[in-house]
Amino acid sequence: MKKAFLIIACLFMAVGAYAQEGSLKFGVKAGANFSGYWGDDASGSKGKFGYQGGLIAEYRASSMFAIAPELIFTSQGARLGVDGINGGRKCNYLNYIALPIMGKVYTGDNFSVNFGPEFGIAVFDHIAGNKVSNYNKFNFGIAVGATYYVDKNIFVDARYTMGVTNVYKEGSVKNYNVSLGLGYFF
Repeated sequence: MKKAFLIIACLFMAVGAYAQEGSLKFGVKAGANFSGYWGDDASGSKGKFGYQGGLIAEYRASSMFAIAPELIFTSQGARLGVDGINGGRKCNYLNYIALPIMGKVYTGDNFSVNFGPEFGIAVFDHIAGNKVSNYNKFNFGIAVGATYYVDKNIFVDARYTMGVTNVYKEGSVKNYNVSLGLGYFF
């Protein structure tokens, strides 16, 4: 885990090193998400609501392109097809520290289409209060989305992330996550 945080810190410093050539800004972001599982062994699972929040940087390389690494805590997981209290579904909570690295293509001054990889490290895991032991600690996904800038500091971000790696060590179950966030650049 220390290596992952070192890599994240180096990425933010590397983005900062380019500040002389373009514009660089830092900010915060928070929002809600809807996550679940997909794959051959994901039948019977349903999506669940969660939350996210963290830090964002954006290096605007030109009037049309920017790169935006983020460091986000995100609450993900799914409702499983297992009977819980009063016949309800048990929730699988898998929370991640995620590092999306989004490329942004601006179609105007206040709108961008975003795409890029997302790396995640699981930091919390429970199913109905019981610790999960057979899951992969690393998550990788591909993200696409859009950002609308209300003004030069406030933005709204919508994103879909499709997991590529399996959630569990056995079987074919992957994450998906739909998020809507509100952010502020300093």
